[in-house]
Amino acid sequence: ERDDYADFHLKAECMWAGSTESSIFLRCGKELLKGELPAGYQVIAGTRQNLNPFALQVTTADNPKPTLLANPTYRAPAGGDYRPLEIIARGHRIEIKLDGKTIVDYIDEKATHRKGRIALHVSSPDAGGFLFKKLAIKELPTAAVPDTPEQALPALAGSWTGAFTQKIADGKPAAKKLDCNIAIDWVAGKRFLRQRVQHGNTGDLQLMTYDEASTVFRSWFFNAHGMTLGPSIGRWDKATRTITWTNLPEAGLVGVKTLRFVDGDTVAWDVVFRDKAGSIIYEGSGQMSRTPHKVEINEDLAAGPLPPEMAVLDRLVGDWQNTGVFEPGQPGERKFAWKSTARRLLGGRLIDTQQTDGTYSISTYDPISKSYVRWLFDAEGRTLEYGGGWDEKTQTMKWHWSHKDGSQSTSTWRWRSLDQREWHTLSKDAFGKTVHEADAVATRLSEPGWVQLFNGKDFTGWYMSAKENNIWAVENNTMVNRIGTAK
Repeated sequence: ERDDYADFHLKAECMWAGSTESSIFLRCGKELLKGELPAGYQVIAGTRQNLNPFALQVTTADNPKPTLLANPTYRAPAGGDYRPLEIIARGHRIEIKLDGKTIVDYIDEKATHRKGRIALHVSSPDAGGFLFKKLAIKELPTAAVPDTPEQALPALAGSWTGAFTQKIADGKPAAKKLDCNIAIDWVAGKRFLRQRVQHGNTGDLQLMTYDEASTVFRSWFFNAHGMTLGPSIGRWDKATRTITWTNLPEAGLVGVKTLRFVDGDTVAWDVVFRDKAGSIIYEGSGQMSRTPHKVEINEDLAAGPLPPEMAVLDRLVGDWQNTGVFEPGQPGERKFAWKSTARRLLGGRLIDTQQTDGTYSISTYDPISKSYVRWLFDAEGRTLEYGGGWDEKTQTMKWHWSHKDGSQSTSTWRWRSLDQREWHTLSKDAFGKTVHEADAVATRLSEPGWVQLFNGKDFTGWYMSAKENNIWAVENNTMVNRIGTAK
């Protein structure tokens, strides 16, 4: 009798008992229209119609004749045992699963029916019927549509699936449509929202934050081919519930991206990059829908060969214990300790690190500037972009950051072995006064049960015969002999 089912997950077990015309109506009305069907979404459950089973149609008071929305290519055989059927209605999206396989995934841009009844319909019961058992429904929380810029980023957090349509690439028409998975979560003490997108064997990553003081969004963009942009500036349009991002010219490109909330569970986006002359270099659009299922992003998929310089940053991958002191040798000296976890993203094109003190960072190598780059984001909303260089001889990475007010910071990493590095950070104001300093050691945390046989420094724990004593050495944290190396 209820007439207010909006977002829900319907589960049933069904079986064909012959050739029949049956339907399940969703969000429908009570009264029958001229075509003797209620207004609502219609899922074809029978086998006598011209459509495949579980095709999706819609009827309205203005158009009582069913309009086809989606006709699945997967045609299930009739008869046999009861089979699991699922129908998930969330916002503008309707998903139909049979035997655990998604056979319809449709987004109704018009949002024709937002709520209504659940109804079963049979037009030819003498043909054998369509049998249901274990019919159950679970109502899903309706995601709120953001009304203010403060609500926009929290509304994006979660798991999404969607489709991306490429129109122009490298300045030429290059139409291509790809399905994509999107995982959006918080990092840096929930101060920055991280969006990871995978389509095919490539993908991208975007970090977003909102500054209430300036009422603007900021974002940083990275893709699997090595492109980095940001920070881009975004502004909120309440009337259209849209964030429009614009980046300053970088690498000769200016980009504009829009994110528009169709509803709380559906977001549409458009992106355009232009060159200095205003010509479109890249254009694409897409739409994503929230899913109750956890989306998996395969970070091992690579878009192409990695720069060999990434091997240095690859050493960071793993779990680490950091211990040290702030303001060493000063009256305010104090000890600290935190753990960090680094992993590869975008097929190893990025290394991201999350620290238990709330700091998040992304490191990569830029082949254009021929330098290492590291972005640091903290729980206070601060961001620092470091440029870095590697000294192979001393096994040292040195990072440098400077601000337009004259303040600057340097951070030096010196690898003592593959499992230990010393690091020192020094920050000064425009007049050279030290405002922050830290000395620390990062030690790799081994998995339980594993014992390191080589410490990266010397042959402690090893016995060397007189015959082989002169052919082994330790160079740059590597065990070296005349026929090869073991790291």
